Amino acid sequence: MVLPSYPNLYGSGPFPATLGGFMVNANTFWSPINLSWNLGGGWFVSVAFNFTGPDGARYAGTPNPDYWTFEPAAAISYLGNNWVASANFYYDINTQSSGVCCAGLPITSGNALYGDFFAAYKIGKWELGPVAYFEAQTTADSGPGCTTAPAACAFYSNVAVGGLVGYDFGPVDIQVWVTDSVARQNAIDGLDFWTRIGFRIWAPEAPKPLVAKN
Repeated sequence: MVLPSYPNLYGSGPFPATLGGFMVNANTFWSPINLSWNLGGGWFVSVAFNFTGPDGARYAGTPNPDYWTFEPAAAISYLGNNWVASANFYYDINTQSSGVCCAGLPITSGNALYGDFFAAYKIGKWELGPVAYFEAQTTADSGPGCTTAPAACAFYSNVAVGGLVGYDFGPVDIQVWVTDSVARQNAIDGLDFWTRIGFRIWAPEAPKPLVAKN
């Protein structure tokens, strides 16, 4: 089952954390643990633990989701030789909805694994490359809502591929991503367009090194 989704603030791309669902809320996203390591040679890895919870937010009159989602995550990235590439993985673990949201059904949505991938090659101020993502429910939904509405509790999965094009305007970097589903089950995604805008908020000068004389 696809419950209302949360923004993915951890991954490298613009994809939402529940790509097959409906982006219907803006609940507070927390990332209390986020660690990264420089492996050298342009390679980096990171791990994180994120969670979202009901905070009363509403969008287009949709009731606030009344469940929590806990999300361990990991990523690996490469920066070098004019390439920027990243693979991000996150696993959603949902608590039970009491039925305030989600078609009024008291359901515990099954856990789900997500991943998104991109590689961009920079040519001057331009960048081009492939992108892809997948989502797959890994455990069954449960709760009395699945008995009264079994169709709402079907497993879902989706795989999409596409490409990106970006341009660095100097103070602002803009990317456009286009993806299309190539395999899906109980998911509504098809041809999608995404955008990402990046800009520097604050960049203080690096401190001058101290020089010691004997």
